[in-house]
Amino acid sequence: MVSLPAGKLAVTPDALHTVGHHLLTTADALHRDIRELAGSQEGVASANHGFSTARTMADCEWDWEHALTVFGTKIAVAGDNMTLSAATYRSTEDANHQRFGSK
Repeated sequence: MVSLPAGKLAVTPDALHTVGHHLLTTADALHRDIRELAGSQEGVASANHGFSTARTMADCEWDWEHALTVFGTKIAVAGDNMTLSAATYRSTEDANHQRFGSK
């Protein structure tokens, strides 16, 4: 086992992969929830063209939907990057162990 200086972290490829997987799961759930909840104000706004409050509510809903979709996409990209980093880390560690022997 490696001793670390105070305030430093040790990360394993498995831990990185697990975090990346959780990020992807979170992003998928967020996108699923957005799809399920999207459009609840569309019918109200289209039925009441003359009512600015209904239109404003629909615009607000669309803005939130868009913002959350972007946020979910960023989470998914972070998860992808984390799992790819974990795979790279794992292959580099394996290659180092084969070349130099285990610690």
